[in-house]
Amino acid sequence: MRGRGGAVGIVLACALTLGGCSTTGPLESTDEPGQVVCTPQDAEGRAVIAMSVVSLSDDRDVTVTAVTLVDPDGLELIGHDFGPADDDESYSAYAIVGGDYDTLGPPDDPVSTLTAGHSYLVEVGLAAAPEGGATHGVEIEYRVHASNDTRTVQTAVTMQVAAAGEVCTG
Repeated sequence: MRGRGGAVGIVLACALTLGGCSTTGPLESTDEPGQVVCTPQDAEGRAVIAMSVVSLSDDRDVTVTAVTLVDPDGLELIGHDFGPADDDESYSAYAIVGGDYDTLGPPDDPVSTLTAGHSYLVEVGLAAAPEGGATHGVEIEYRVHASNDTRTVQTAVTMQVAAAGEVCTG
């Protein structure tokens, strides 16, 4: 986890009907269904978005084993990370929509253990087709500490990436 300078880019909140989050364990998505964020891709076809929040209400830590995009169209996941989101101040410091990928993009070795009793902002690095793309959130696969059981949770924020130099239209 690392600090952020603040929220960057354009955030579009639309009232769309989406499927709810899928949770089968102690890690839960706290996203409001229907939220949509959009940013143009950079000149290299990349974008970074950190808007979805997951919360670990159980008294056990979890280890993230995989993060994948949900129904991606024109997007590929190229990195992920988790930042603190326990309160408005920490959320605001880590929330990102757009910005310089080389500065704000996920690290090569992301934190993969989430501590019990905390909330986390899910940061994703995306590679986009030249015309842009979208995904209906991410699915996080994890193990509850000291267990071999694999569980999943799905976030509910739709992420859109516009073509380089274009403006998001919603």
